[in-house]
Amino acid sequence: MPADYRADKLFPRVARAMEELLASQSPVSAPAVFVKAGMLSEEHLQAWRTGKVPYLERVIKGGLGKTSRIVRIISFYAHDLKLPLAPPHVAGAIKYKGRPLRFCKTGDHRLEEAYKRVFNPRPPHWKKLSATGAQEGENERRAAEQGDEADER
Repeated sequence: MPADYRADKLFPRVARAMEELLASQSPVSAPAVFVKAGMLSEEHLQAWRTGKVPYLERVIKGGLGKTSRIVRIISFYAHDLKLPLAPPHVAGAIKYKGRPLRFCKTGDHRLEEAYKRVFNPRPPHWKKLSATGAQEGENERRAAEQGDEADER
């Protein structure tokens, strides 16, 4: 992972997928981003959820290194967007018939936890952070504040 995750060649694809989810007010999770990015089909996701696939990475298009990089990019970008984590009860138990579902082949605890993170969409009044890191509407807000100051004088 580069020092600046935004320099990663996968970042634009992940950012687009996350922004599509946020635009539809859908929770952001690794499986949802993989589906939006075209790396995971709904059928394969459903097969994993019903226990027909041993671990999710098996049906994601791309190597294990690529998928783990994407999961880390999701976490970093969600942090930069200031997306709140969904409470565990909202995300739901990640089990099928009492058996926990696995996300990664290696079973690495930290990576499994990263896959399990679900971020709530921002409330509509939050300013959107674009993929370049600049806030949309920031100039408009400053202009409005300056206009208010001019009116007060």
